[in-house]
Amino acid sequence: NLQYADMCLRADEQFVLQVLSRTVWTQSARAIEHASQDLKDDTNFMIAAIRIDGRAVCYAPQAHKDDKKFILAAVDTGGCALDFVPEKWLYDQEVVFAALGQDGQAGSRELRLKHTDHVLTVIQTVRG
Repeated sequence: NLQYADMCLRADEQFVLQVLSRTVWTQSARAIEHASQDLKDDTNFMIAAIRIDGRAVCYAPQAHKDDKKFILAAVDTGGCALDFVPEKWLYDQEVVFAALGQDGQAGSRELRLKHTDHVLTVIQTVRG
């Protein structure tokens, strides 16, 4: 757990990514919570973290969560990240399509059920 690590380790990109990849899955994304703010502000670092665990999106700074380029990169790493992006992006066809392009089952069952009409509209639009 990074919570008790020295600040110099919390700021070490490779160390934090290793912790993330070696932590029990149910706790892995939480490692990002304790990473340095400089790392979390780094788009490339956050995308690398999201590749390891899509839930890392939850710990991205608000500026990243509001940035469509960041969200597209996040869902492009794997459709599961769609579960953790802010809800407003679920209504953006480009974002949903990018997630579906990575994983035909993008998003959890609960997410797909909650937004069934919208997801079906995106799929129909894509299929023409």
